[in-house]
Amino acid sequence: MHVRTMLRRAGWIGLATLLALVVSIPASRMLTRPTAEAITGDLPAVDADYLVFNDAGTYRVRKSLSGAVLGTSSSTDVGVVVNAAITDIGTGSGVIAFLSGTYNDKTKITLHGGVGLVGTGSEHAKSATRYTIIKAVAGFPATQPLVTTDGVGAFLRSIVLDGANLATSAFETGADEPRLDEVAFRGGTSSTVHVLNDRGTANLVDIRKDTGVAPTGLYIQSGADWNWVNTRVADGGYQTVVKVQGTGNLFSNAHFTGGVSTTTNTINDGDRNRFVNVYFDTVSSGPLFQNVSGHCSITGGWFRAATLIADNTYPMVKVTDGWLVLNGTQGEAGTNRFSYGIDIAATANLVTAVGNQFSDIGQATAWNTAPEAHAANTRNGVAID
Repeated sequence: MHVRTMLRRAGWIGLATLLALVVSIPASRMLTRPTAEAITGDLPAVDADYLVFNDAGTYRVRKSLSGAVLGTSSSTDVGVVVNAAITDIGTGSGVIAFLSGTYNDKTKITLHGGVGLVGTGSEHAKSATRYTIIKAVAGFPATQPLVTTDGVGAFLRSIVLDGANLATSAFETGADEPRLDEVAFRGGTSSTVHVLNDRGTANLVDIRKDTGVAPTGLYIQSGADWNWVNTRVADGGYQTVVKVQGTGNLFSNAHFTGGVSTTTNTINDGDRNRFVNVYFDTVSSGPLFQNVSGHCSITGGWFRAATLIADNTYPMVKVTDGWLVLNGTQGEAGTNRFSYGIDIAATANLVTAVGNQFSDIGQATAWNTAPEAHAANTRNGVAID
């Protein structure tokens, strides 16, 4: 019994000694579990698996948890560094983050499924010191987009992609379900953003021609079932601001702005596309919206043409073919008037116009041919039905 008591006392003394030693060790020398680096921008912080940075003129990438720097580096081309990180990720998912600054790129970046690029801010933030910009520079292949995807669920966040006048597009989809969150796209030679795949989500996206030569800002060639929220496509140099050939796409709270070079602001050439609270803003020599084919609806939008040429014969809305529902919209022409509110071609199918305010219309009627169904519309402030 005496021996057992002595052993118990010795155990308590040993534990107390160990705790005293732990307390006396400086915090900087204690073993800690490594954590991913957090990148903070205008959106909530995100943990990064890899960090791309400019090391005194050399682009490098560091693995966040281990601190190991990958062997691939470049002083002129961030693309090779980013692609090295994507290769290191393998078949898994991962976040590749960037510090603020402009990163020159000569190599197309291809994002695998579940892999994303995250910066510290885009031009939506209105603070240049927080921008992260990946920009195509001399040597970039003229037949390739700046960034593309080849796996489901790739994503971009808080970053600027600038194809300049070199890449075909700043961004081109190559797989379904991409996610875009607070991203600015610039430049391109064919279109600034080129969509070929389905079921994407986009929020706070800003698209501009800038130094590119692309005739179209947002070109949805064949993508279906996208959800575009708070999207701005704006540049007076675009011939067509937005062109939609895909199906089942939803645009809500968007602003599409053209200018002196714009011949049609927005073209719908697909089925089941919907525009809700969209501002079709400015065109020079053509309609603000043209329905070429398919079923389409515009609800609660606004039409304006600040640079419309004088003595024109253009309508605000032109229906060449297909079906169009125009509901609860308002419009203004600015300095010069449109000829008609709606121009309906003989080849068009069913057009429905309800509760629209057609303003600054030059002709004595809001349309050249009455829609199949119309009610509660006004022309220049006067009720027409």
